Amino acid sequence: MSRHSSVVSRHPSVSPPTSNSGQEQHSSAPPASPTSPAQPNNPSAFFNRSLVPAFGRPKSGIHGNAFDNGVNALYGGKYKESCTYLLQAAKELHQQRNAVGEAHCFRYLGKSYRSLGDYTFARSSLWAARAMYETIGPQCQKEQFRCSRYLALIEEDLGNFDIALKAYQNLLQNAERNGFGTQRAWCLGYIGHLHCKMKMPEQAEIALNAALESPLPEIQAYALEGLGNVQESWGKLTDAMNHYNASSKNIVQADILRKRTE
Repeated sequence: MSRHSSVVSRHPSVSPPTSNSGQEQHSSAPPASPTSPAQPNNPSAFFNRSLVPAFGRPKSGIHGNAFDNGVNALYGGKYKESCTYLLQAAKELHQQRNAVGEAHCFRYLGKSYRSLGDYTFARSSLWAARAMYETIGPQCQKEQFRCSRYLALIEEDLGNFDIALKAYQNLLQNAERNGFGTQRAWCLGYIGHLHCKMKMPEQAEIALNAALESPLPEIQAYALEGLGNVQESWGKLTDAMNHYNASSKNIVQADILRKRTE
């Protein structure tokens, strides 16, 4: 059995697998998308539809034209364009047997589809990416963790707050156990934001202040935004605005750093 065939067989057609990264999954598959083929959760199915235009681009590596364009479109808010490029890149990388690059494409596809509100394809993409990372091995454990974190975020988007909170807490414990500092900080930030949505501002403040200890400006921005929400819920509008302004400055800094590393 080929590497990709193994991934396809492991990728759920009935229910999502239980990941070793700490996320508890549902026992039933999501409903099929109106544009989905008979096997909506099969990553190969993406390539059997006419969703990937022939751009005539040279084949990309992990940082080839289609992949880079897809990621840049995602960060630029052009989510449909991002999906088109990333599907093209995933097809190329599958043909090249570049398992890591292909998995990265599906992970970013999950983020793009989530931003479009297509939670069926978002989940399918993230499940596919996580299954590929698991097949590749322990060197991709952090990537598996990211997929589980994004899947929990989808539950939050759908209003399944208790499910999302339990997933975040499990992932937080996993991150602390494995020494994943960045993932720990993101989980604390997500927990803080979710507590704020759940009208639990005191718990939110504790988690967000812990997340704020991260040296990464994008995490600091996320934590500061959440702290602004907390202050606003308490009627402290001046403090809230100060946090929002600080968050905006960190977002600018994070964008500058991201462009330097691309």
